[in-house]
Amino acid sequence: YINAVLGKLSKSVADVGDELTD
Repeated sequence: YINAVLGKLSKSVADVGDELTD
C-alpha cells in the first residue's frame, strides 16, 4: 500500500517538474 502511495506521489512530483521546466 505504501509503495503505491509513494509511486503515485513521485509521479505527481515528476509531472509538476515537467510543467515547471516546460
